[in-house]
Amino acid sequence: QKEAAKAPATQYSKEFKAAAGPAQAALQKAQTLSDEAKKLQAAGNAADAEAKKAEAKAAYMAAKPAIDALVPVAKSPDEQAFVGEYQLQVAINMDDTQAQRLAFDRILTSGKADPSKAAAYNYFSGAYAYQDGNYAKAIERLTAAKQLGNKDAESILIDAYLRGGQTEQGIKLAREAIAARKASGQPLSDDLFTRPAVALQKANRKAEMMEFVLGRVQYFPTREYWNNAVDMLVQQNTAIDAKLDLLRLKSTAGIMADDYDYATYSYLAAEEGLPAESLAAIAEARSKVKVGAAAATEMRDREVKQRARLATDTKASLAGSEAS
Repeated sequence: QKEAAKAPATQYSKEFKAAAGPAQAALQKAQTLSDEAKKLQAAGNAADAEAKKAEAKAAYMAAKPAIDALVPVAKSPDEQAFVGEYQLQVAINMDDTQAQRLAFDRILTSGKADPSKAAAYNYFSGAYAYQDGNYAKAIERLTAAKQLGNKDAESILIDAYLRGGQTEQGIKLAREAIAARKASGQPLSDDLFTRPAVALQKANRKAEMMEFVLGRVQYFPTREYWNNAVDMLVQQNTAIDAKLDLLRLKSTAGIMADDYDYATYSYLAAEEGLPAESLAAIAEARSKVKVGAAAATEMRDREVKQRARLATDTKASLAGSEAS
């Protein structure tokens, strides 16, 4: 039988090994102090733990120059990855996000990232690129993270496509993600609906936008999302009877947002010749929301007219109904 292929040995030059000694010693000292701080914290000794953490942070800061000194002598991919890993540990422990960005780049571009960490490294690097507005880089890194099994990359990747001008790819990926999660029973994220909806709204693609808006309210039936979905349909319908039906839905579902909703409802009912319903909307507004001065004046004027109309219309309609 053929002998199983062995992983290639790491390539470190003598020069690099010599330079790495002080860096390793300095980093080991910092890690030891950090471990001691964790043990003190676990034992409930908060004051000593904080003091030890401060020591550890100072040690990481002291280790940084020795580690950075390795950059010029790091020639091979293995050496680049080695330096990147050391820089990353220091950056994380010093809460230096810019240094973390650079460390992730050094490790990933070396092509020698630890396979067990590659998905996470690509995710964090992609997320940082997304924050920086570098969507091309974000797409590259987040795609790699997703392919390596990272579950958090998908939502940001979709938005990176959308913000990066690749709307079609972003919408396609969102639809695929929603379908896949439905099929597998995995939980859905509202971001999978919100981000495509926002992009499609900006592109004035209303029919496709409503696909995501209504999908979101189906799976996340919050008051906010119900309001959003119905309001968008109100804006898209020009017929008064359609708008009135949608305001009736909001009232019945208990999701009227404010005095504007009620003023609109009472106005539409009045326009459709329904004085009793118009008056009911005004009464509900007064009992359920804070009515501003402008809306209050509008509603008072409408109330006077609709009460007079109700008295006249009721007599006429009752006579007609009796006859028929």
